[in-house]
Amino acid sequence: MKKLTLVVLLFLTVLTACGDKDEAARENGEDNETLVVGTTHASPPNAFVDDETEKVNGVMIDIIKEIAERNDYQLKFEPMPFSSLIPSLDSSRVDVISAGMGITDERAKTVSFTQPVYGFSEALVVPAGNKDNIKSLKDLKNQSVGVSAGTFYHDYLEESNVSLDVKAYDTTSEMLLDLTKGRIKGAINDTPIVHYLNENNSKYDVETVKEYEPNFKVEIGVIVNQENEKLLNEIDKTIGKMKEDGTLESIHEEWGTTWFKE
Repeated sequence: MKKLTLVVLLFLTVLTACGDKDEAARENGEDNETLVVGTTHASPPNAFVDDETEKVNGVMIDIIKEIAERNDYQLKFEPMPFSSLIPSLDSSRVDVISAGMGITDERAKTVSFTQPVYGFSEALVVPAGNKDNIKSLKDLKNQSVGVSAGTFYHDYLEESNVSLDVKAYDTTSEMLLDLTKGRIKGAINDTPIVHYLNENNSKYDVETVKEYEPNFKVEIGVIVNQENEKLLNEIDKTIGKMKEDGTLESIHEEWGTTWFKE
């Protein structure tokens, strides 16, 4: 009888402990659904890992954090090279992508985009001083030109009617450093990334070509797997509310970025 009583007491103790643990988890938000977010590790101000805090940061990070907070999601960030983002989503390594990835018809064949949250054009970047007086891609004929791997800029340069030696990079930082040191003669990249890096890092000595006429109007959305329509609709609805109440614009003002308003 004493053994039975002891067993019952132990059972009740375990239940109570589990209940306390579950309650603590709920209070800390640990029982909320966790979204694994694929993002880039070196594309400021879009999305990057801060060298000092070693935490992800950027305009797209703040946007997905606001979306998560409004829907009671926990977030786990997985920084990676730009070219690995869509494969990681396809293989279910991540649930969403929040990075500076433009909305294109080709990408939309395999992934789903929300409505745009961010927009910009590309820039032609050259060494500071522009001694060669470069004004367009034509002035870079037969020269080495840098571009981020996996971007539609890469395809654009490869298919250009100007003969170029196209060199692909995993990070914009590496590309701008090579440009500063003269290893390449020019580069094509997102305008806000170039401006942010050049203004916040003294090791780069580059400038954007004012005469260059952009070929793209890049619109950025949060990206989910095509099979997860529920998550897509939930995020899209939240973005709509963020536009209406001014939250999205406030995030962009904080980062000095813009978005193409409908």
